Amino acid sequence: EGASIEIASTPLSNLLAKMTTDFHPPLFYLLLKSWLPLAGKSEWLIRMPFIILASLTIPALFFFLKEALGNRKQTIATLAALFLAISPFHIYYSQELRMYALNALLTTLSWLALLRFQNKGGKKNFLLYIFFSTLNLYTFYGAFFNLAAQWIYVLWQNRKRPGSDYPLRQSRPVWPVPVFRLPDPPDVRPLPRPTERGGGASPWFLLPRAGCDCR
Repeated sequence: EGASIEIASTPLSNLLAKMTTDFHPPLFYLLLKSWLPLAGKSEWLIRMPFIILASLTIPALFFFLKEALGNRKQTIATLAALFLAISPFHIYYSQELRMYALNALLTTLSWLALLRFQNKGGKKNFLLYIFFSTLNLYTFYGAFFNLAAQWIYVLWQNRKRPGSDYPLRQSRPVWPVPVFRLPDPPDVRPLPRPTERGGGASPWFLLPRAGCDCR
């Protein structure tokens, strides 16, 4: 939490350089920096936006499970949302000044959008999936595990087109990779080396440095 305040309090001219010394992506720090001038030095007020985000995860989980299980099993979705609301882990991390509450919300919303697109189609649901997943990747690198889980889900759901013998690629499945060209698998590139001055360099920071031959 101290590191979050330190990075978010950095002047804008030095903020990008400061974030390269932290492993996490930049979205959380940018949101926190925009909120600090309004919150002042009040601890509860500084934490408030992320408590709200964590609270929004509860109805998001309800609608996700309702979409996954159907209206007939709405009781299960209600109980799951209730258990999340009283979960000690969820309550604890919703108050922590880190990116975990935002990550939980974006992960749940990305699954909701993906299921709605598979069940109902529509360009809106697809764009929402792309939007939530991309924000999630710029919030927490653990979001890549969420993408992997969605890949597995989509591959399993689209093994064959119903009523035909066409293989997977002929059924035009939904490829959940918002930051790469669709529908081909992503081009995984190695992370940049740490900088000499900053210790651990942040992998998201791909802007060329002075004197760097970045071909």
